[in-house]
Amino acid sequence: MSPLTVLKDDDRPDDQGRQYRIDVHAGWLFDRLMAVRPNGLTYEDAEQEWGWDRGYFFKVVRVLRSILASEKVTVPCAQEDGYGTPYVYRLTDDPKAIEAWEANRLNDGESRLVTIRNVAESAMHFTDGRSLTGKRARKMHKAVDRLIEDLAELRADAV
Repeated sequence: MSPLTVLKDDDRPDDQGRQYRIDVHAGWLFDRLMAVRPNGLTYEDAEQEWGWDRGYFFKVVRVLRSILASEKVTVPCAQEDGYGTPYVYRLTDDPKAIEAWEANRLNDGESRLVTIRNVAESAMHFTDGRSLTGKRARKMHKAVDRLIEDLAELRADAV
């Protein structure tokens, strides 16, 4: 590796010391998922194949999801063989599989919004509203609280 190579957290050398950007690894993952369709793979498979640890695999999956966000293909995951087994990641364009996975992720996202709102509200009580932290807390609380209200209205309208 060249002394001029700048390593970033999301870049990894391969077994010959070549440096690859995480978006290149996302391409590798996409190609591999295409090759193993419909079976998919786990982080353990990626560790065996590329030497990626679990955390790095999840980063690569996030990048791949970001790349595919505007496409009608996604990388949903489903836990197989019960609790405690690794998630299996599949590339799919099956609307039913995507809908179930995305509904789960949206529910998780709403839950996280409530947590963010509560953290921001707590920070509002302990910070000066003129400080950067205080201003951030108030902006976050206002924006997230509004989003939570809008989502609640959607649910109420659907009933």
